[in-house]
Formats: sequence, structure tokens, C-alpha cells
Amino acid sequence: ICLLLLYDKTGLMSVGLFCFYIHEIGHFIAMAISHTRPEKLKFCAYGIIINKNVNRCTNKERLLIYSGGCILNIIIGTLCYIIFCRTDNFALLYLSASNFITALFSALPIHGLDGYDILNLILSLKMKIITAEKISKTVSCVFCVLPIIMCVCLTTLGAFSLNLMITCLYLVILLIISLF
Repeated sequence: ICLLLLYDKTGLMSVGLFCFYIHEIGHFIAMAISHTRPEKLKFCAYGIIINKNVNRCTNKERLLIYSGGCILNIIIGTLCYIIFCRTDNFALLYLSASNFITALFSALPIHGLDGYDILNLILSLKMKIITAEKISKTVSCVFCVLPIIMCVCLTTLGAFSLNLMITCLYLVILLIISLF
């Protein structure tokens, strides 16, 4: 992260990092509402990981905890956009867009992201847990393959995107981790 922050001349990397911290604060707020404490808090090279202790939570509380980060990103993004419309401060527009992108990315049903946990929870309410996990992992694989196909197509068309390549690499790593 430090190297990326040093390399970034636009400041957008620090805005994105700030949005990821807002996202994790959303999980903390949801856990506080649900009277749940995090099992483990880990600071690593790519941000913060909160191991959520949801074993004693109701399904509604689990859903709130899993979606808390995305909800706070959407709230902050909306507030920043409203303020931008009144002030024309483009920093707020970037912060708004970054919050929305963070929420959308985290909502992808890919193992390791919040969307996977939400999908798995919803499916496990309707079917056996083992079946729900198999379906969730299949959906996760599909959602990992789509950006890779997009990256290959753009590269062959001469529109190479380093950001998309890094995102694909991250998604593949998440997929590999989930399979073991």
C-alpha cells in the first residue's frame, strides 16, 4: 500500500483507501447494533480484516453485519454527492464515486467479499448449508472469470488496463484461497 500511495500522483489511491476504512467502520457499527464483538481484527498490507463473530447472531443480525460496510459506503457516497451538487467541490465527487465503487465491489458474490457471505446466508435459509455453499462457490467462480475475460478482451483490443489487471489478480487470489 505504501508503494502504491507513493506512486499515485492523483491522490485517488488514498481516497480509495479511506473508503475501505469507512467500509470496515460500517461493519463495526453493524456489530455494535447487533451487540456482537469482532472475533479478530487484523491489519495487513491491503487493509483491515475483521473476523466477524456471528455464531450467536440471528439471521437478520448476520445480514446487517455482512452488509454494514456496503450500507455505510452508500450513505457516505450519497451524502458526498448531495454536498457536491451544492458546492461543486470535485473532491467530494471523487469521494462519492469511490464509496459507491467500494460498495459495489464488496457486494460481488466472490468468496472473501461481503457479497459472498450475503449470498451464502440467503441461500442457506432456503436449502441445506452444503448445497448453499456449493452454489455460492460456483457463483463466485463465475464472477471471478468475467473480469478476467474482460481484461483479456481489452488487452487484445489494445486497451490494456493496469487497474483491471490488478483487480483480476486480486479476485483470482481470493478464488484460490476459497478453494483450499
